[in-house]
Amino acid sequence: MAAALLLLRLAAPRAAPPPPRMALDAGGAAISVRQHDVWAGGVPLLASVRWEVFPRQRWALVGPNGAGKTTLLHQIAAAGAAGAVRVDPALRVGMLEQSAVSGSARSLRAEAMSRMEGFQRAKAALEAAEAACTSGSEAELRRLDEALAAFEEAGGYAVEARVSRVLRGLGFEEEEFDRPCSSFSGGWQMRIGLARLLLSEPDLLLLDEPTNHLDAAARRWLAEYVSEYSGTVLVVSHDKAFIRVACDSIAAVEGGRLETYVSTPYDKYELVRDERRRAAIAVVEKQRVEYQRLQEVVNKWENVDRSKAAGARAALAKLLPEMQAAEAAVVAKRRPPRLKLAAPPPCGILPLALRGASLAHAQGVTTVVHHVDFEVRRGQRIVLRGPNGAGKSTILKALAGSLPLVEGERHVDDRLELGVFAQDLAQELPHDRPALEYVAAAVREIDPLVDDEKCRTVMGALGLVGEKALRRIESLSGGEKARVGLATFCLTPCNVLLFDEPTNHLDVDSIAALLEALEEYDGAVVVVSHDRPFCEALHCTHVAYVADGRCVVEERELRASDFSEADRGVRNAEVASEEAAEAAEVDAAEAKAQREEERRLQKLRSSAPKKVAKLEALIAEAEAQIAQLDDEMLKAGSDLGILTDLTAQRDSLQGKVDAHYKEWEALEELMVETA
Repeated sequence: MAAALLLLRLAAPRAAPPPPRMALDAGGAAISVRQHDVWAGGVPLLASVRWEVFPRQRWALVGPNGAGKTTLLHQIAAAGAAGAVRVDPALRVGMLEQSAVSGSARSLRAEAMSRMEGFQRAKAALEAAEAACTSGSEAELRRLDEALAAFEEAGGYAVEARVSRVLRGLGFEEEEFDRPCSSFSGGWQMRIGLARLLLSEPDLLLLDEPTNHLDAAARRWLAEYVSEYSGTVLVVSHDKAFIRVACDSIAAVEGGRLETYVSTPYDKYELVRDERRRAAIAVVEKQRVEYQRLQEVVNKWENVDRSKAAGARAALAKLLPEMQAAEAAVVAKRRPPRLKLAAPPPCGILPLALRGASLAHAQGVTTVVHHVDFEVRRGQRIVLRGPNGAGKSTILKALAGSLPLVEGERHVDDRLELGVFAQDLAQELPHDRPALEYVAAAVREIDPLVDDEKCRTVMGALGLVGEKALRRIESLSGGEKARVGLATFCLTPCNVLLFDEPTNHLDVDSIAALLEALEEYDGAVVVVSHDRPFCEALHCTHVAYVADGRCVVEERELRASDFSEADRGVRNAEVASEEAAEAAEVDAAEAKAQREEERRLQKLRSSAPKKVAKLEALIAEAEAQIAQLDDEMLKAGSDLGILTDLTAQRDSLQGKVDAHYKEWEALEELMVETA
């Protein structure tokens, strides 16, 4: 009997996992947001949000930190089938949790698989059926066959290969799969949480800054994975390279409003956005001319023909709120003041160095880098590159003096003023203090002459304007907290700056402001970053390559190979994982799997013509409505209120048409293949 059970296991087809379930009505919205205001801590962030997301769309939610993106994402995650924010109740919703897995006692593999509930139930049921199959009776064998069929439906023996593919794609090595989660650092625990979410395959996948803590290879892998995801995806991200690959539509927070760009890739979005901005400015200019004309009518006829003056006043009363709304939107899009770093104090030619240093991640742990000679000279710009875990951040901590050396020495100039910006700096801020008060107090410990106005200017350049600068730090978003730390960093006079993943938690505008400030900075800069555009924009003088326990510093600019070589190990692991997955799906039960697939296709084939006809009718109806809206938009002229409403209606209809076309194309392809 044991041999028979073993043969039965080996014969089980290793089918691919089923795709996430879709909404019952493929033409209906997966998410619907209608006239919704977004608030956080009693502060209004977004007004009158209208947004419809349809099945299989992949949206990027972009905009400055603290503008309401994450708050809206959480509201969608918690939404039901009714209210201003609605989510199709047929969908399973999954969101990346920022708490990671720090409290988990499971192994990496077990934690990653812990949300695969359907597979876990099917596996347990199969094991129970096998254990109960002692006599080989017909009833026992039937129950075993049913359990095996359910196990196959849940992914079967191909699941292990899929788990391996995801973990390797996110940068884990196979020998780490059985390590306890508690032994991984915070950044790696975030990757474990991401792997767990991806393997649970929710119908609606919500990701908040998923590329934070990922190296370049893992970012590329995740972007490709999301681009092929069969469910619906919403991503909050400032990573342009990731968005370009992963997303097909953009929702942008601009001026306290959400503007949607359906079926618009990121590069096209930037062009369309700029075109809309130019149109908005033209509307404002036209309104100002009309306002001036009406005011002149009032002045001319005030004491001559009161009826004419009254008519002009009524027109002014109607025009004024429209002008204010249009001008507010245009003003919100204007460039903030430039960020400027404090001038570096004088120092020697060699302010900081490591000599013959051997380093470990922590005291008592195995040495990871040996005999490091690392000099930081005045005015140098050094970028550290190398594989993940090679010791780049460890070297930075040793330079900062926060990590004791295993051996060797750290040289420090008497006039060294060191600034360290780490990716977790925001966690060290006092949450109970107002942002401006904290920044001013921290900077005055170094320079007592710094006034509030200077602090406000730097904070404003980072988007912390108006009341945001006065809010308590605990009420700010994660990105805004990072900018509070960066503002303090920028205002403190330093002659050597150390950056550890500075672009994590910063939005695109803040990154651009920081790069612009660094262009004019005369001190020394040392950077550890996976953000290739950021590193290239620094125009470094030296590259330090860390790998295989060694650190080699060269006087040169960055090369493409500095990024490709650092990621080669992860990519090789991806290839090996994919090959293993392909091999795992070839076994003795291939014929049975093929028969089951034929039966499934036959069912789809029989219903396809009716579905195609229905979809064609829905597409024709929606396209006719779009044409009608286009006519109405032409008639509306420069009326911004009507144009905004008509544009939202048109985007909603276009989303439905896109969803219908995707399903229509899939059905047409099926009919051709199975004809």
